[in-house]
Amino acid sequence: MVMVNGSKNGAKTEKRGGFKVPDKTAIVRFEGTDYDGRDRALRLNVSLEHYLDLRQMSEDGDQAGMANLFGDQMLASWNLENDSGPIPASGVGMMTLPMEFATLIITQWVDTVANVPVPLDQPSGDLSTLAEASTVMDAE
Repeated sequence: MVMVNGSKNGAKTEKRGGFKVPDKTAIVRFEGTDYDGRDRALRLNVSLEHYLDLRQMSEDGDQAGMANLFGDQMLASWNLENDSGPIPASGVGMMTLPMEFATLIITQWVDTVANVPVPLDQPSGDLSTLAEASTVMDAE
């Protein structure tokens, strides 16, 4: 189960008058699996640079690079521990996980990022003019 958190829209800053990109996270729970009860918060709005780096590492087969980048940039928090205590929510922590579990986390993040809906601020208006505009465009 995935619960997406974060504001729908960016927040306008008062001092500069600019637009602050909102932080978006998803809480991922693996209910019905061996990892049920282990929650993790994943960042959904990572930079394009980090996304492309992760994709390139995947194509190159650089599993260690992917785990480290993912843990350092996409992983916000988790409640995992081992016999020594809490596992850090970082690339170092990702490298200590069983391969199956690390792959499950990364796969869930990819699926979640691909399916995050873009919210509509306002309901759609009268679409009757859309057909007219399309007709005008076709006639030109």
